[in-house]
Amino acid sequence: MQWFKRLECGTRVCGGGFLCYIETHREKSDPVGAVLLMSIPVPILVACAGLLLLFSIFLTRMLTEGLRTNAALRRLEFVLRSISPSDASSRRMGLDAQGAARLHESCLALPEPMKTWCRRIEDHMLCYPGPDGQDGWYLGAPAREILPEESVSERYYHAGFHESVPGILTGLGLACTFVAILIALTSLRVTVTNDMETVVGIKQLIEGLAGKFLTSIVGLLLSMVFLTTERKWCERRLTQSYEDLIDAVSHLIPVMNAARMQLELQQIAVRQAHSLAAIEAELAGMRGMLSAANDTVPRVASAVAADVEQFADKLDQLGSALDRGIRQLLQ
Repeated sequence: MQWFKRLECGTRVCGGGFLCYIETHREKSDPVGAVLLMSIPVPILVACAGLLLLFSIFLTRMLTEGLRTNAALRRLEFVLRSISPSDASSRRMGLDAQGAARLHESCLALPEPMKTWCRRIEDHMLCYPGPDGQDGWYLGAPAREILPEESVSERYYHAGFHESVPGILTGLGLACTFVAILIALTSLRVTVTNDMETVVGIKQLIEGLAGKFLTSIVGLLLSMVFLTTERKWCERRLTQSYEDLIDAVSHLIPVMNAARMQLELQQIAVRQAHSLAAIEAELAGMRGMLSAANDTVPRVASAVAADVEQFADKLDQLGSALDRGIRQLLQ
């Protein structure tokens, strides 16, 4: 306790100290508050100042990381939405080759970490021919699996560490309180005077006991402020930006899932069935023509045979007439 008293006395003697100012003006200001503040040991005030400094450092770091990560998510979302087609029919047929080229050029122009996120998207893109024969680019997995939140936001925004800061502030505040109480208890001693035991130092312990809990109160208040800022501002904004990014990726490049492939295979099968039906109709027409031709040829052949027989009979008759004419001429 002697170093406590030396530090407190030295602070009161100095001209520019905070406690010297309070001691000088406590008569002009609130006497109750001044007395309460003067009853707080100087090491407790130093510990509270350290907690405030640590809180400011952690809060500044969290806000800086949150703003930087949120800006990166928003910028990549803007780039993807600028490439996305406006009509829904084009989106159902996949990203065309021109859109894939624009996406690649935009990814090359982006800085980190957006370039890494965009490269992951390109690594999972698949070229698949549609029912109309045109090639379209699809995602081989859902966008949430390609860009999981823990690998996108957590890599640049240390949410796990920021969530532990309230516990750190509360623990430090409680630790300072118990250390101050422990140091104050070391000054207690029992003296025996005239066969009577007297506890010495109890007055100093009781007078400074209220101030020793100040670090716990400050630690709890700072942890609540930090937790509220982290939950309501940083985490909520980052979650919203991440969800908007996933929506932009899904809106730009559809996912090639089993249902889509089955639907496209059904469409191809229906078109092939129509083509086969048309071919069968043509073949049926050709068979009808051939059967009609087969029915006509025998009738034509029989007619030609009858004409040939009649022609042969006429030739015989003509030959007989020529023979008779020649005999008559010879006679």
